[in-house]
Amino acid sequence: MAKHSFPDMGGERPGFSAGIVSFPHPEALRPEDLFALADAALARAKASTGDRIAIAPSPVG
Repeated sequence: MAKHSFPDMGGERPGFSAGIVSFPHPEALRPEDLFALADAALARAKASTGDRIAIAPSPVG
C-alpha cells in the first residue's frame, strides 16, 4: 500500500493498521477471546502513530 499512488484519492494514501493474534493462544478460551485480543492489538497499533501492525502478546510461563 505504501508504494501505490491511489490516483482516485487525489494521490492521498490511506492509512493501514492491523492487530494480529495467533491460535492457539493461552488467553483464548472461546472464539470471542480471539477477537478481543486482536482488537486490543489493533488499538495498540493505532496508538503507535498509525500505519503499524501489532501482535497480541502471549504470556510467558
